[in-house]
Amino acid sequence: MKNLSLVIILCFSFLKTNAFISKRSDIIQNIKVEKLSNCIAKLDDGSIIDLSSLDNPSDPLSTLDDTKKFEFEYNPCSPIVCDPNSLKTSAVCQKQLNSHLEYNCGDQSTAAFSFQDSLIITYKSASRTSIVICECSDDQKLDYLSEGPKQKYQLKLSSPCCCPDKCSGKKPSKGGNGLSLGSILMIIFFSILIVYIAGGFIFLKFVQKKSGTEAIPNYEFWASVPGDFKAGVSFTVSKFRGQQNSYSQI
Repeated sequence: MKNLSLVIILCFSFLKTNAFISKRSDIIQNIKVEKLSNCIAKLDDGSIIDLSSLDNPSDPLSTLDDTKKFEFEYNPCSPIVCDPNSLKTSAVCQKQLNSHLEYNCGDQSTAAFSFQDSLIITYKSASRTSIVICECSDDQKLDYLSEGPKQKYQLKLSSPCCCPDKCSGKKPSKGGNGLSLGSILMIIFFSILIVYIAGGFIFLKFVQKKSGTEAIPNYEFWASVPGDFKAGVSFTVSKFRGQQNSYSQI
């Protein structure tokens, strides 16, 4: 009887676990994607994946297949030239390296969006299909993944712009957001200081023929700075300690 109860409990646990996994899979698969353009998708939480800053039809992203005999070019948004004898409609183009053969692997206008862990974009042409997995990454590159079934290709686009709300018509930032206002002001201050000291020294040394400390611009002022700084610190410390010393006494 005890063994039968254990079997029932194990079966129930197994069924419950499977139901949970199936439910999670449904949640992942049921993420809705709204197509705003051929390269902009809106997820059901309101976030945007915008690839428009990667649009460069004159120099599209490229990668080689596993055999190194074919090159795949991919450009989001605008169509690229593929097969000079056909119209400029391609999003993905397959080029045979040892010949001039080119194959349209998906028209730009056929872009269809779905989402499963990453944004997935499917392109179709008359005879070929390309699936581009848009993976959120700090790097930016295009990788060939596989072919299967025949003439159905999988590519992976790694880019910061594949991250929701990361790009908005702007190129992805690399390594920060640039100089802050404080950094710019510090650069300006020290640049002026260097020009002032160097320029004053050259003028006093070679024009007025000064030597030694007399060739240093405003030497008396700079010589008094350490003493003035020490006096200011001492005065401040004495105020915090509650001493009644006046500034003149220091």
